[in-house]
Amino acid sequence: MDVGGRHKPQYPYHMQQIFLSRQRAVHELLLRSRELMNETMPTGSAHSDRSDNAAIAHTEQLVLDVRAGRLHIFEFVERDGTVLRVYVS
Repeated sequence: MDVGGRHKPQYPYHMQQIFLSRQRAVHELLLRSRELMNETMPTGSAHSDRSDNAAIAHTEQLVLDVRAGRLHIFEFVERDGTVLRVYVS
């Protein structure tokens, strides 16, 4: 992305790391999934973007993987570019 004649870096500028129990990580992922669904389909609209559907599907897969104990670290990029790295114990 070009900003003021200079190329803006594509990498996040800040990272947060948190440690959660498996139960809490699943809970947070479910909340995030609901939030994504509410954002992509306001007022019951049947249309949504493919990238929105992919984000929801990815979050739902994370729920399954964390719940089953197959995944112990995952990351999200927040809207402001902050990377949130979650360690599951």
